[in-house]
Amino acid sequence: MWVNMSVGKMSATFEKEGFPILYSKKNMQVMTSAKGFIAGYAIFKQSDRTQGCSLSIWESREDAEAFFGSPEYAAMVGSVIQHILGRPDRQSFEVALDMRQVAKS
Repeated sequence: MWVNMSVGKMSATFEKEGFPILYSKKNMQVMTSAKGFIAGYAIFKQSDRTQGCSLSIWESREDAEAFFGSPEYAAMVGSVIQHILGRPDRQSFEVALDMRQVAKS
């Protein structure tokens, strides 16, 4: 499995104006139907809701990279680009251990 984290700073109006667009049902249907998509979460920093993270889990690195390089993803981000301050810090990780699997064994 592969985990992608994009951490960034958003405008003060993102939560009310940008969030409903970026995470609309239509956009989430596109993302969740992408090859290899397992799960995804959008989170805000508790003390500063202009700082957030999009976390997604994929079957493979190739699946994640294909989606994040797709025109569909570019359109999703492009629809709220005015709310994104600077370039988000995208980091990717390979899953080394599934704690639930270990607990079950």
